[in-house]
Amino acid sequence: MEPDRSADAQPCWTDIWFKQFNARIHLSYIPIEGKGHFNELVEDARTFAFKHTIKATAIDQQRINRPADHVFGLLYEISGNTASNIQFFVTDSTHHYLRGALYFNEKPRLDSIQPVLDFIRADIDTIIHSIRWK
Repeated sequence: MEPDRSADAQPCWTDIWFKQFNARIHLSYIPIEGKGHFNELVEDARTFAFKHTIKATAIDQQRINRPADHVFGLLYEISGNTASNIQFFVTDSTHHYLRGALYFNEKPRLDSIQPVLDFIRADIDTIIHSIRWK
């Protein structure tokens, strides 16, 4: 896994590439500019996740709640042959917002990618549980 810092990326956007699996996690960090902006970011995350409803067999939401570290958010597990099977966001609700989405660069076939999906899901859990705001 390695970060990709494309020339056209925003300053706080990066991709974590899993070249051996032809997959990447798109990460977007956005500073929160007030309550309205925060609400807009949360709604955008929900909209992006639920765009996969057409192909999804289920979308499960899991709360991320680590009050000691001021880390809150949602993880979306999107079942079925969708372009993105895992999306998430974490935030402190006032200053910091980080959104992630896993994409495979091939036609989605859940039955063939499931073992890799489980492997990368463990990495996503590690990312989520290691977030500390400065």
